[in-house]
This record gives sequence, C-alpha cells and structure tokens, in this order.
Amino acid sequence: MTKSIGSSLITAAFCIAFSWSALPLYGGTIIKLGLGGDPLPDIEFSGGIFSTVNDGIVPTTGEQNTNVEFQDFLSGLPDIGMPPGSFTLNGLVAAVPVAVFPAPPMPPQLVIQNFTGGTFEIYNAANILLLSAQLFNSSLTGPVGQPATGALFTTSFAKVTGGTLQSLIKQGTLTLSMSLTNVLTDGGGPGFSIGGTAPFLRPFKADTTLNIAADPVPEPACLALFVVGAAFVASSIVKRRNR
Repeated sequence: MTKSIGSSLITAAFCIAFSWSALPLYGGTIIKLGLGGDPLPDIEFSGGIFSTVNDGIVPTTGEQNTNVEFQDFLSGLPDIGMPPGSFTLNGLVAAVPVAVFPAPPMPPQLVIQNFTGGTFEIYNAANILLLSAQLFNSSLTGPVGQPATGALFTTSFAKVTGGTLQSLIKQGTLTLSMSLTNVLTDGGGPGFSIGGTAPFLRPFKADTTLNIAADPVPEPACLALFVVGAAFVASSIVKRRNR
C-alpha cells in the first residue's frame, strides 16, 4: 500500500512539475483578429471612451466583422473566414491627463494614454459567443502625427467571463494587444494629437488588428492525479494519527 501511495504521489508531482515548467512556453497568441474588412474605421476614441465602431452589418452580433485565426493550443480549431465572425470592444475609460514625451515646454513626440475597465466579446459566424472578458488596465501608445500608427495593450491580466472557449483558457493569464494604423484625429490630420493644458488626447478613429494571448488550463489527467495523490496523503496522515 505504501509503495502504491508513493508511486501515485510521484506521478502526480511529475505531472504538476511538468505543467509548471511548461507555462513559460505558453502565454503566446491564441487568437488573431483581422478586422479591417471594410473601408470604414474599426475603432474610435470619443468622449473619453475607447471602443470598436459599429460597422452596421446587422446579421452579425459583434460591432466589427472579422476573420478569426486560432493558434497555439487552439490551433486544432477551424479558422473563421467566410462567413466571418465578429468582435466588440467597449468601455475603456481614459485617464486624464495623458502622458506626453518629452515633457512640456518641448513639443510632444510620443503619447501614452492609460485606460481602466472595458470588455470584449468574440462571436463565430453563427453568432455564438466564443470568448468574452473583463479588462482592467490598458495603455495606448504612439507618435504624435505621422506615421499615424499606435498600439494598445493590456497591462494587467483580463478576467475571462464566458464563451465556448472559456473552459480551455487558464484564468488570470489572458492579455490583449492591438496594432493601430491609419490613425486620424477628428477634425485634424493623421496621427495622434494633444490638446488643452491638462493635456488630453483628442478623439480619433483608426484601423486595427488584434491579438489575444493566454495559457491553457492544466491537463485534466494531471489534475486528476493530483487529486488522487492529495487524497492518499490525507488518508495516510489520518491513519498515522489513529495509530
């Protein structure tokens, strides 16, 4: 019996150690979204809120139609192309003031805009929710003016809140990043623009591509072995105390 307990614990420990040692290999991109399938902008910053622009295509649930490419531990899933899936990003609230570099009185050349909150949802072509998440902290960065590009990325892990992919993704590991192109300030020229004495980031629209990264949940077989091993340990301790 002792030998059996020892073997089970060793096997469980091996699986757990293997899973932990493999974690740095993950955290890679698991979903890529193209968006940009129409001539209209994909995202906007307006009224202090960063969000997707509604493309007005009624048959799809999300605000932006998109192809969906699965990678890493989701690579066994079929990619979504035509008909497309859809994506919605909402509720990222801008912090004021925006950070500019170099500091005044020098002319700003780079902006960093921090955001709090926000949510996103990804749907397949049948309008079934694949993945939804609650965002907490994000940052947008890019040059003032040309070349009218930028990037947004989460600076804390998002909370997965739903979708058919939820059970495959380890909670507390999901991140989101966006690449912005064709940034156009409302009423102004290309690229980000700063206004006011606070200062603040002026409203803009842009095209974007999007990556989502995460770790997988631990292998069920290893979890089962861990549970069995823990049960054996508890049983052994109880028996020793009763002797």
